[in-house]
Amino acid sequence: MADPKSEIVVTVGGKEAIYSAMMAIVNPGDEVIVPDPYWVSYVPCIELCGGHPVYLPLEESEGFRISASQVEKVITARTKMLILNSPNNPTGSVAARPEVDALADLAKQKHFLVLSDELYEKILFDGERHYSIASFADMKDLSIVVNGFSKATAMTGWRLGYLIASKSIAARVVAIHSHLVTSACTFAQRAAALALRDERTDKSIKEMVSEYQLRRDGNERTKKNRRHIMLRA
Repeated sequence: MADPKSEIVVTVGGKEAIYSAMMAIVNPGDEVIVPDPYWVSYVPCIELCGGHPVYLPLEESEGFRISASQVEKVITARTKMLILNSPNNPTGSVAARPEVDALADLAKQKHFLVLSDELYEKILFDGERHYSIASFADMKDLSIVVNGFSKATAMTGWRLGYLIASKSIAARVVAIHSHLVTSACTFAQRAAALALRDERTDKSIKEMVSEYQLRRDGNERTKKNRRHIMLRA
């Protein structure tokens, strides 16, 4: 469990949480491992801090899965952090429990931080499950969890996110965050608090994900029909 007073920082969207965490942790010359394909803002955030992105290519033929053995090959003495984005944007890949467990073991062995971007944790299909690396044994102090309300509760334009980290890291993030944006706006915070407390929220999320799945499956059927027509032609 995280202490809400000292281990959670409310931010102006998930992007500000990521950048503030980078500013608090990444020093010039530090390396940050970025699984590729990746969300567009990771690399600029790293470079703005003077860090160096180390790209870790993931293969479509393997479902864009990330493995500890892949990560270990690119670790150096300068490695400060691994970015773990599961469910992943843009690939949709979801890290399975054994994969997250192996990454946690590697982080403890090599002593690097994991920035776990969990914005899509509620948007899952085909029986997939989300596992937060921060919940694994002895990973609390080595994890920085980033989440927000833009995806699951459709509050994209309201710009509200949060970060969970150890007290020491959270304190450094607060020092940067307070001068960067001062604070997130109050109406968005009130809306998020209501969404977290309201028992109807989970039902609404499930309905939204079901609609997304219908659209996804419909698109797949459309693609198959098009391929079938092309083959017949």
